[in-house]
Amino acid sequence: MSNQVKISSGPNFLWYYVTFIVFLLLGLKALFIWVGANIAMAGGVYLYLRFRHTPIITSLLDSDWYKFSMGQVVFHQFPHADAVYRFYNRGKTQFPPGFADALKKELKYLSKVRLSNEELMWLDEQGVLKHDYITWLENYRFKPEQVVIEQTGGDLVIIVEGPWVETILWEVPLMAIISELYFKMTGKTWNEVDFYNNTVAKADKMCEANVKWSDFGTRRRFSYATQDLLNRIMGPYEPNFLGTSNPHFAMKYGLKPIGTYAHEAVMAMQAKYSATESNVKWMEHWWEEYKEHPHLLTALTDTLTTEVFLRTYNGDLMNKYTAVRQDSGSPIIFGMQLLEHYRKHNINPKEKKIVFSDSLDTDKACALQARFGNEIPCFMGIGTHLTNDCGHKPLNMVIKLIAINFGDGLKTVVKLSDDEGKHTGDNEKLEAVKKELGL
Repeated sequence: MSNQVKISSGPNFLWYYVTFIVFLLLGLKALFIWVGANIAMAGGVYLYLRFRHTPIITSLLDSDWYKFSMGQVVFHQFPHADAVYRFYNRGKTQFPPGFADALKKELKYLSKVRLSNEELMWLDEQGVLKHDYITWLENYRFKPEQVVIEQTGGDLVIIVEGPWVETILWEVPLMAIISELYFKMTGKTWNEVDFYNNTVAKADKMCEANVKWSDFGTRRRFSYATQDLLNRIMGPYEPNFLGTSNPHFAMKYGLKPIGTYAHEAVMAMQAKYSATESNVKWMEHWWEEYKEHPHLLTALTDTLTTEVFLRTYNGDLMNKYTAVRQDSGSPIIFGMQLLEHYRKHNINPKEKKIVFSDSLDTDKACALQARFGNEIPCFMGIGTHLTNDCGHKPLNMVIKLIAINFGDGLKTVVKLSDDEGKHTGDNEKLEAVKKELGL
């Protein structure tokens, strides 16, 4: 069953045939009545098309690929864990009156979204997700009761709570809805011609600099339409354009879905093991799931700072993983630290990869390629700069895991970014983890 909205195109041939028969049988008076019914129906169709509400998210795949790749690990290895997430409004954006109610309405529409047969076939064709998880996804529906939304003035509070295997899928579509709904309700618009020309210019510039990049822009996009146009434009720039983190657009335009795992995975391991062991333990769980898929063996370095990550990124673990991803702090310092780390362990950096993904724009991507491209293969994950470069200030927001229960009670977790302003979690817990890690 398709998840696309079906719209009537109006009266068909049969309607007009019946009109002619009625005219012959009943005369002019009946014809006038019948014509009036035609006009009324046409008017109804017009009003429906003009004023109908189009949901922001209409596909379960309109998300990020790493949500499904992480979700499979949770499905197989932590099926009974319960999780709690919280919305962080880093930019202190003031939301317009009625925003919470409008958001709740969107979540009701989202609860009706399901995977179509075509989407299920596409997921299977990727060769990454196993049949049992795809079957589970086939029956999955978003449950709005898992999301608590409150608005006081312009401030928004959002808490997501429920089984981890289910709630892990909320973050990306929820943020995409918040972003697009905010711009709609504040009357912000975009110029499609300018966006098209700017996107082409960005792609041309990065190709000239031999940059290899992916679209990472679902969560904070201006709208579905901007990300759709972006991927339509950038598809022909392969092989420099590697693909998109959004599986819906990957399927629509025949692109490669890009993504591995996010901070929440390592954060969760703090509750099951310890902060000290969390990086290694998650990488072991990930390896168990995806050891036959080398392109997924990318380690995220900054959940508890890169310094802590590098302490245990060595030996067999470092040999297994093909790449690392930088998502906070100075990319230059990070690149230099990583090169030194590899050389210290007698590993040729050219046999590994580095993914930069922290607030990149075209110029930063070109500069990083110029700085490190001759020493280690570089890849760029570019988000807001591609999908929300529309002349308006994008929202600065995240949704982060704050607590998880593996069966022994709910335990809080934290993130210690390489940017101190990006730390998340309870202050007392943050200090306890810093002390445990010797930071």
